[in-house]
Amino acid sequence: MKVLSRKVSPSQKEDQTVQEIFAMIQASVLRFKETIMDLTDIARIQKQLDLEREPVDLKEIVSDILLD
Repeated sequence: MKVLSRKVSPSQKEDQTVQEIFAMIQASVLRFKETIMDLTDIARIQKQLDLEREPVDLKEIVSDILLD
């Protein structure tokens, strides 16, 4: 965004249409960053869940429950 802003002349920056476009670009960049952060969180959580998985003996668990 900063690079684009430097390429636009001062008079163009004052144009309402240019300001609206810059605002839309800025909003899009923020949404994209949030999406990346959300996907990173999801990947981290999935990785943690994968590490916590382990096989279980259902027959033994059912047997314990029946004893109770």
